[in-house]
Amino acid sequence: YDLIEPEARRYFSWIRGELAARVVALYEGLGIALPSWAFGPSSRYSTILDIEEIARARGGEELVAALTSQSLWELMVYLAREWRIVLTPGESFGGGEWSVRVCFPSVSAEEARELGQRLAAAVEAFARTKAQIDRQV
Repeated sequence: YDLIEPEARRYFSWIRGELAARVVALYEGLGIALPSWAFGPSSRYSTILDIEEIARARGGEELVAALTSQSLWELMVYLAREWRIVLTPGESFGGGEWSVRVCFPSVSAEEARELGQRLAAAVEAFARTKAQIDRQV
């Protein structure tokens, strides 16, 4: 396409900038550092998030332990039912056991930031609820 369309280079440059802004906003919302690939030539169409890293940033190793005492699928169901966040397990895309994939084409930078904030809060709430239940048993 870009070989025959004279405006293609400008268009793809604009798209890369839009997607980059969404990646930055997501990680700002999550409160974790941008991955090194975010500064490279990646398309930034999607990212793989390490849910353990998010839990660690929100509450340290205790929160990670509470989180991982359950399954990723339990978290995925919780996110969908309670927070209306639907993500794809990241393991199918080369991520680890506790990873999810986020795609950016259909969200604005502000929506990506809000997703990051909501996802981080949901991960913390899920893990803390599990930790409280374990203390009661």
